[in-house]
Amino acid sequence: MQEEILALPVTVDKSHIISIGERLYGESIELIRELVNNAYDADATRVNITVDDKKIVVEDNGNGMDLEGLRQYFNIGSPHKREQKKSPKFGRDMIGQFGIGKFASLAACRKFEVWTKKGNFCGVVTFDKNEWKKSKKNWHLPLRLFTPAPDQPDGTRVTLLGLTKKFKLEDIKIRLRETVPLSVHNFSVYLNGKKVTPHYIAGRSIPFMEGTRYGLIHGEIVIATRGPLSDRSPGIECKVKHVTIKRQFFGLENMGNIARRIYGVVNADFLPVTSDRTGFIVDSPQYQTFQQVMREVVKRVKEEIKVLADEKQNRAVTRRLNEAMRRVEDALIHNPELCPVNLTPIGNEEGEDAGVLRKKISPSEEEIEGESESIEERGEDVEALAGRSKKGKTRAKKKRPHIRPLTTTALVRELRATRFGVTCVIDHFGEDGPECFTQGTVVHINRDHPVYREAYKNRSSYIMHLTRLLTQEIALLTNPSDPRLAFERQSKLMRDAFRAPLRKNKRTKR
Repeated sequence: MQEEILALPVTVDKSHIISIGERLYGESIELIRELVNNAYDADATRVNITVDDKKIVVEDNGNGMDLEGLRQYFNIGSPHKREQKKSPKFGRDMIGQFGIGKFASLAACRKFEVWTKKGNFCGVVTFDKNEWKKSKKNWHLPLRLFTPAPDQPDGTRVTLLGLTKKFKLEDIKIRLRETVPLSVHNFSVYLNGKKVTPHYIAGRSIPFMEGTRYGLIHGEIVIATRGPLSDRSPGIECKVKHVTIKRQFFGLENMGNIARRIYGVVNADFLPVTSDRTGFIVDSPQYQTFQQVMREVVKRVKEEIKVLADEKQNRAVTRRLNEAMRRVEDALIHNPELCPVNLTPIGNEEGEDAGVLRKKISPSEEEIEGESESIEERGEDVEALAGRSKKGKTRAKKKRPHIRPLTTTALVRELRATRFGVTCVIDHFGEDGPECFTQGTVVHINRDHPVYREAYKNRSSYIMHLTRLLTQEIALLTNPSDPRLAFERQSKLMRDAFRAPLRKNKRTKR
């Protein structure tokens, strides 16, 4: 048998050139983004966009194109930008990739013209949709050459004529802010004479930067103090070479209403994107690494959200805790026998506030107190030495209570005392943690406890809840002989705390 090899030509219908551009760029507004990013790749420092009912003009002061540059420009799928990853003048990361974006223009107009100048070369290429479809064999575009003026700068101007769609300036501005590198130094975009500036959002900022085997991941997430913003959609813009490919929440959408105030940008230039530049290739190892890094970033964001919620809640908690503590102070004034050891409540004295808790110091303790500074320097315990003074040479070592570390949003208040007193701390100790506990003379109240969260919903219930916990721990500080006695002492303090109207006191903040 004889084998014969034939050659078959590969042909592409000319109508596909237009349809590919239209399908890859479903939103006709994308054509403006594509033209601006082409100007960025060409080292332009300024791009002027003019939009009216009849035409759209995108003009830049970039490097321009010569004859070979125009051939590359109209070469669909040219590897030029993929091979030349940096722009020649400023070394910018090249944004364009496939070379099909220019044909997206035909989704919104019947004809576009490309005027360009580079050095002594100057010409205009016209692409007319109707003329292009007439001849299936002719694949050439008309090019007119001109002699440039001596002082004419290099650059490119693309004009879209015969518009078939209308464009709103606000929509163009929003899209440019999302998909154009407006924050890059030495690059500005003007829309009908007004500069398009990147978004600024006031709020709690969480910057991040993480190196991976594929490249750097960096950005910033902002929890807006005012929001949501009417002219910007919430979410984290995932950018590749300064262009937003997709907006994601990375699980933060489950945070409730706070998700509407989360804005951010993350840059990962190594991520592979789909051909229409609207998504990522999610099964690639680069994207899996990206997701892993963002999961750690989201953990930080959730912690900040928790802090913001605490800070907002603390303003209300402070007022209510002050009232609860003043009620407890009033109750102790009426029941001095129920005060903890060494704390004695006193009434009004000249120049002093009512309800101040003072510590009575015995003569032997005064001697110890005078030596406290040198004693503490030696690491010895003052109360242990006080016990030694009463028991001769016997030195009783008292173990200091372990103090738990507090969070940054812990609320600390103290029952008024001249030197020593009872301190109240409201902080996070876990949903399964105790409702409250005491270390030394510090009363810790757990704001994660279900009873606390339920009581906080109502002001009166919350004040009652705080008062109950404070009187409970103070009753226990008096070292009762049995639980029943502690309960009776707490009941008496609670009754007296709410029996009479709350006294007026200007000192409500510590």
